[in-house]
Amino acid sequence: MDELSCLAPAKVNLYLKVLGRRPDGYHEILSIFQMVSLYDTLNICSLKRKNALQLEGNFDCSAQENLIFQAVEVFRRKTGIDHGWRIIVEKRIPAGAGLGGGSSDGATTLSALNMLCKSPLRLDQLIKLGLALGSDVPFFLTAPAACIGGRGDQIRQLVPRTDINMVIIYPGFKINTAAAYRWLNIKRFVNPGALESGVDMGKIIKMYHYKAVKRWKLENTFTAPIEERFPLISRLRKELKELGALYSGLSGSGSTVFAIFDRRSMAERAESLLAGSYALVKNIHTLDKIPIGTLKYM
Repeated sequence: MDELSCLAPAKVNLYLKVLGRRPDGYHEILSIFQMVSLYDTLNICSLKRKNALQLEGNFDCSAQENLIFQAVEVFRRKTGIDHGWRIIVEKRIPAGAGLGGGSSDGATTLSALNMLCKSPLRLDQLIKLGLALGSDVPFFLTAPAACIGGRGDQIRQLVPRTDINMVIIYPGFKINTAAAYRWLNIKRFVNPGALESGVDMGKIIKMYHYKAVKRWKLENTFTAPIEERFPLISRLRKELKELGALYSGLSGSGSTVFAIFDRRSMAERAESLLAGSYALVKNIHTLDKIPIGTLKYM
């Protein structure tokens, strides 16, 4: 029996602009996704009983709604492989926090099953399966940093920046992504993929690659409607500015706030001063590669 231990990293949206609604019901976005050093851990081993799935972990949804469960199902349907699996998950990434924990778990499951089954699927096939699970899943299969367009299916890999001093703060409550999009009240409709090679994408790629972090111009379309409904977010961002943050903003639609500092010592000081005041305060670093699972032969 083989066992694979995997780290599923969180992501931060350094930049996020919602450009409009698409005819298919999804939203067209332009974003910079960056993997960071906060992880769920998945331990996956095979079972003798075919088509079995034992999923263990502290989840906030039913098994059928869990992207790990769904990833196993789509992998089985695509490959015809009917192995049984036991998956034990140690959750550290808070749910409903804008950090992509569920999407990362789903992507990591797809990659792990493919590895355990001797790679029956190519990366492009895994990405297609991932998109069926959720818009953020393909990113976690692709690169530690990327410029994202479309509904999440246009992915341009970026050379990861490792000079970003960052703190993330999860205030202890969830924000429903679907509700957050409704609060935007977007009436503009766009054609899918219209900005795939647009000037805006080129500009933010150049910003990420070539400009000093302190010269970045960042934004998040969700900021105003989220702060209107959750004043704590606004107060937290002001607190971070007083602690010297170059920028503080939401990751995704929140509720997690991230702050970028000019020096690591300033990030460490902010972590120390805010620890205990919020559910999660963590000084993190950006990842320069996707974590690879550790295979154990039992």
